[in-house]
Amino acid sequence: MSEVSDRSELPRRQLLGHAVRAAATAGALQMFGSRAAVASPKPDGVRAATLTVDVHHHMLPDFFFRETNEASNPVGGIKPPAWSKELMLSFMDEAEIDAAVMSISTPGVHVGDDRRARALARRCNELAATLIQANPNRLAGFACLPLPDVDGALEELRYALDELKLDGVVVFSNARGIYLGDERFAPLFEELERRRAVVFIHPTMSPDPTAHKLGLPDSLIDFVADTTRAIAQMHYGNRFARTPNVKYIIAHAGGTIPYLAGRFRIVDEMNVIPGAEARGTAADTFRRLYWDTALSWRDPVLDMLRATVGLDRVLFGSDFPYIRRDLAVAGVGDLRRTAALDEAEYKAVLGGNALQLFPRLAARQR
Repeated sequence: MSEVSDRSELPRRQLLGHAVRAAATAGALQMFGSRAAVASPKPDGVRAATLTVDVHHHMLPDFFFRETNEASNPVGGIKPPAWSKELMLSFMDEAEIDAAVMSISTPGVHVGDDRRARALARRCNELAATLIQANPNRLAGFACLPLPDVDGALEELRYALDELKLDGVVVFSNARGIYLGDERFAPLFEELERRRAVVFIHPTMSPDPTAHKLGLPDSLIDFVADTTRAIAQMHYGNRFARTPNVKYIIAHAGGTIPYLAGRFRIVDEMNVIPGAEARGTAADTFRRLYWDTALSWRDPVLDMLRATVGLDRVLFGSDFPYIRRDLAVAGVGDLRRTAALDEAEYKAVLGGNALQLFPRLAARQR
């Protein structure tokens, strides 16, 4: 099967989803108030703000950043501004973001000690739950897990979802050099499948030291490459095939996945990797995943996503606070202005698609 969807199928696929999204968006008009108005062009070409849900939105408390990043050499190479809940909410107001799903960022909570990683994960997750309780109309949260400590991850998953009532989990492309498709992580993914969980896959730095010797920030090239490695391994190792009920969100429009979709198709057609009967094609897998727009909101990327996965699988993400605030606000404006999205697609990408993954977020507004 080609990596590019048959365009004759797109209207039918979109119509199937539009009815559900229209109902969700109509409800959101009441839930979120005037900001979730029906989109219509303004004189400057920017559509009226619609329901906007940010699924790639980082929570970076000082205690997390101090324990996991060197101030002079932050993971990824770009140091974000000091984070606070007030800064987070003021950014959401300025960008007209109605709700955000918070997550910690690179490198996760594990920097070499299981005990410390478990304690840090617990502290981050309890803070997220506290913020949500104080702002139930605006915030949701992905739980962090102390991978590669699988036993600790399973215990924290139970606590975070069953007791703290967080909305899913964030995992990183690799955990101290172990990629997500590795069989050592199978017990965790079996539990995520049992729970039909929402799982946000975020990049982190490659364990290969040669990848960091170019004099470039890892966030420029290495992060998107590591996302691609993780997704390819999860597909060809049949991790996705064994977890069909997990709802995966892939950061940054999948790294380089949309651009490389043709190469995946060729590998599939050549049948060079065992297990194809169980997993199906990469093209089929990609259409079951979700993809966010963080640092990936420009028209060429939207066009590639439409062709490879369908815009009913695309979610808005800001990457706050790593992207400079004015650029993040401008990026939301670009999405509200672009001619690459029709009205239904615009409402779906900005928020309608996310409501299908986070029904509790919508229910809290009633």
